Amino acid sequence: MTHVPAQEVVPGTVLEFFDEKKMVCGVCLDRKEQRLAVLSEQNREINLSRGRILHCGRQTLSIGLSRDDLVQRLTVITTQRRALMDQVQLQELWSLLEGQERCFGAAELAEYIFAGSLTDDHVA
Repeated sequence: MTHVPAQEVVPGTVLEFFDEKKMVCGVCLDRKEQRLAVLSEQNREINLSRGRILHCGRQTLSIGLSRDDLVQRLTVITTQRRALMDQVQLQELWSLLEGQERCFGAAELAEYIFAGSLTDDHVA
């Protein structure tokens, strides 16, 4: 899990978190101390603690967009990320890194899997 300092999550930041045992994409609408107001891809507003964030990248959405537009964009992002997930060969990655005695960050693992420049979608 990625630890995300509060100052890095600003309104408009796209992030992923667990909700009801599923990974969900959302956008931060507001930040108050250790909690975030997040709009999910299912069009639900959630009061989220920073500890529930799984991934938070550099990608942002304009929170000036309508709620429907934000949800639509989150749905597109989720679709792209799921398509990329289908390309991940976990057994191949495991065999490549098995026996390593250090931890790998999500961005570093994405570099082993995907060629070319990486986006937040690849890392997520």
